Amino acid sequence: MALMEKTRIGFDLRWQTGTLVHYVGDLLRALAAEGKEGFHFVCYGGGAEEGTLGTLNGAADFRKIPWTRYSLKGQFMLPRVLRRDRIRLFHSPFYMMPFFSSVPTVVTIHDVIPFLKYTDKRGLDRMAICAMNWLAAHRASAIITVSEASKKDIVRVLRVPESKVKVAPCALGAHVATAPKPELYGQHVPYFACITARHFEAKNTALAIQGWRMFRERTGLPHKLLIGGGTSDEGRAQMTNVGCHGDCRLLGFIPDENFSSFFHYAEAFIIPSLYEGFGIPALEAMACGAPVISSNRASLPEVCGDAALYFDAADAEELARQMIRVVTDRESRAGMISRGKARAQKFTYAESAQRILDVYHEVLSTAD
Repeated sequence: MALMEKTRIGFDLRWQTGTLVHYVGDLLRALAAEGKEGFHFVCYGGGAEEGTLGTLNGAADFRKIPWTRYSLKGQFMLPRVLRRDRIRLFHSPFYMMPFFSSVPTVVTIHDVIPFLKYTDKRGLDRMAICAMNWLAAHRASAIITVSEASKKDIVRVLRVPESKVKVAPCALGAHVATAPKPELYGQHVPYFACITARHFEAKNTALAIQGWRMFRERTGLPHKLLIGGGTSDEGRAQMTNVGCHGDCRLLGFIPDENFSSFFHYAEAFIIPSLYEGFGIPALEAMACGAPVISSNRASLPEVCGDAALYFDAADAEELARQMIRVVTDRESRAGMISRGKARAQKFTYAESAQRILDVYHEVLSTAD
């Protein structure tokens, strides 16, 4: 009996870069593993991403293409390549997609930050990004997003049917399993950890600094505030203006192999964000044994559940009180660590991949 030919899924591997590098790579590996009985993946990229396929056990091929993610020429040429490669469905793990393709496309929209007041984009850049998000939301056969909170925002802001948006959460990357090394951050103990980013206004890092200064004034304790992650000159200036100097330190980019140490040795991890599509650092911190003090906005309560202490993202005094509680109530802190580790393990790329494979089946059944 002849073996049934597997359905060929195109996957845009050009997004395995920057803040998406772990999400795209880990998700593809899970999709290939969970879908190996019925799907074969054809991955498209510029060449540097080809090494990822070495871990997929023959479940995927690589096609080198010369067009960048935002290339206008690629918009016209990639659809021809997809037809040539007999692709039945194409998945872009970010909002850009081949808009002129006749192949059904599933697109991942992680959040609606470009539409919000604290995006770092301005003028024509913001208008273009918003337009592409809107077009992708309406042109795609289905939308994947990473949290129920983000789904609600996509439906409300992009005005698409709720049934079109499916949730497949982010999960832990293998890099957080690295054994912590005291020589990396042990010299800073005791400290609170925080992460900023290019979208520094959404990350609300200034409020974390204000809360930390109140904590120091009220307790007299020596805890430092270490802020990892890169940001803009404007963001650095804002943080300096609200008191990030001395024992408040901007560390800049933290390598993957250092993340487990950064979180593990922290008294707690503070995530004061005004908006998160998911909030991977909170998940990583819980997995590494750091209690999480989180804002109560957007997806964060959905991710952290009962493992975190929460505060209003506009209230630095409430944050300071939660910081004091973590430091002074050791029994409560131990409970947070235990619940956090257990909760982090509930988020797996295998589960997310199964949800996305269900979307593939649904889209393909409609296309037939």
